[in-house]
Amino acid sequence: MSTMKQQESYVERVDTNDVMDIEMSKSIDIRGLDEAQRIIGHGELHDLNVTEEEMRKVVRKTDWAILPYLAVCYMFYYIDKTTLSYSAIFGMKEDLNLVGTEYSWLSSVFYFGYLFWAIPTNYFLLRLPVGKYLGFNIMLWGVFLMLQAACKSFASLTVLRVLGGAVEATADPAFMLITSMW
Repeated sequence: MSTMKQQESYVERVDTNDVMDIEMSKSIDIRGLDEAQRIIGHGELHDLNVTEEEMRKVVRKTDWAILPYLAVCYMFYYIDKTTLSYSAIFGMKEDLNLVGTEYSWLSSVFYFGYLFWAIPTNYFLLRLPVGKYLGFNIMLWGVFLMLQAACKSFASLTVLRVLGGAVEATADPAFMLITSMW
């Protein structure tokens, strides 16, 4: 019932200028526009005839829907940074027969992958759907992290650390894009 009232109140706010704007927006090339720009067309946000209270509700719902997911992802990324230290305490150095500076290199190579993939991932974030690309990279990151438990040598763990760094390079720019959309 409340949905009907909302639809009726929206219909009451639409005037002939809005209909003309909608017709004009059909002729705009929408390739390369995000979903919000496709909905609004060439108009501005204030052209939607949305009240300040409605905007606050949308922002609040968005914040509670998106920000917890981002916070949990950041928490897992932080935990990932500490797993190497925990592994060393629980005997990883002996299990993998690490000698000299190999343990230190395991920490460093993560950032080599991160640096290598930072620019390509920004390009892909502009060309692909942000949510799907981020989700795919988070899934790959989890797979690479789980595979680290099965490593039997310095070389295999190094490869997985580099790949993990590369897919984690997607997180910061993607999170920034997601939060800036709202």
